[in-house]
Amino acid sequence: MDDKERFEVYERVHLRKHEDLPDNEKIDKLKNKHRSKWIQIIFNVVVIAGLAYGYLVGYRPFPEWVYYILAFIFVLNVVLLYWQKNQIEALADYLKRQLDSESSLS
Repeated sequence: MDDKERFEVYERVHLRKHEDLPDNEKIDKLKNKHRSKWIQIIFNVVVIAGLAYGYLVGYRPFPEWVYYILAFIFVLNVVLLYWQKNQIEALADYLKRQLDSESSLS
């Protein structure tokens, strides 16, 4: 898959309802999504830290295996959110380059 196809897929995934907007408005929407992803990552890291702290100090209202499952889920979530954040950044950069190349041609 070449870059153009890859960014078209990113655009379909991350800008579902906003595909028909002009590129500069798409970039604004992507900035909002980027900020949202950071907030979600921070929230998940705080949850992981809270679970780890509770587990380490001995506060364990759940069986030990529940903590392993929760840790796995939240760590996986952080990894996937970080991956999405990188896709959003790459798409925003691609759209900026397209805007710059269009403006330099006219």
